[in-house]
Amino acid sequence: MIGKTGEAKQAIIKQLAKVWEKNLNISQVKSQQNFFEAGGDSLTMAKVHRDIKKELDIPVSIMELFQYPTLDSLATHISKKYIN
Repeated sequence: MIGKTGEAKQAIIKQLAKVWEKNLNISQVKSQQNFFEAGGDSLTMAKVHRDIKKELDIPVSIMELFQYPTLDSLATHISKKYIN
């Protein structure tokens, strides 16, 4: 079970990273990097929210994106709440 959860989390991080990189217009984001420190703002967060729901089909709320502002923390939250 732990292995599957870890694998799911890593897959989610990769998918989220693509969304963040596209919307932040950066080439690479680190899993511990804060969305806002990477150049994001509330408008960009709204675009990320839209893309996560559309491209990844994960019904995460925009409030959750603000609560979990790093790829690692968001992926952990998503894997626990929506995947398992």
